[in-house]
Amino acid sequence: MNKALFILIKSPAKTGLFIVWMLLLSACEAPKTPEQVTAAFWQAMIEKDVETAIQFVTTDSQALISADAHEFPDNASVATGRIVIEDQHASVETFIVPEDTNSLRQSFYTELQKEGETWKVDFRQTINAIPGYALGQLFKSLKGIGENLNKQLEEQMPLFEKEIESFGRELEKQKQELEKRLEKLFPPSQPKGKPDSI
Repeated sequence: MNKALFILIKSPAKTGLFIVWMLLLSACEAPKTPEQVTAAFWQAMIEKDVETAIQFVTTDSQALISADAHEFPDNASVATGRIVIEDQHASVETFIVPEDTNSLRQSFYTELQKEGETWKVDFRQTINAIPGYALGQLFKSLKGIGENLNKQLEEQMPLFEKEIESFGRELEKQKQELEKRLEKLFPPSQPKGKPDSI
């Protein structure tokens, strides 16, 4: 028997330390399986931890990751279900489970690709599989455009008011000039009085 192993077996304190050390080592391991990568990625997204989330994403879809890339309920958790692996591609059934039991739980497939020996989330393909994602992004974009237009209008309003005042003054000036011209062209007629008596 190996001498180090014999010492561990003989000393319960050292055995406990060895077990704790092994658990810490296994906890520090990076997610490797498609399920682990999926769970780690979505948990980072729920927590809006962009830096961590990007580590689990394919190189070509990293630019799509942002803190508001997807809205999740507060304190939601991630669960995985069925998995299909075909060569360098995997699909993992994913559930976003809200803490509030009255909220709807989201379910979709997370698409993964192998980059080298590592599984990475293909976020570009995944967002196409999320029900309502594209529509939600469209509404979010339209809301942003509306808010931007509203802000610009508010900023431009004082200029519009000045232009309207200036236009009003110009109209009043032209009206007065027109009245003067009309008076010259058509002078007011003198009221006919009684002829002077002789």
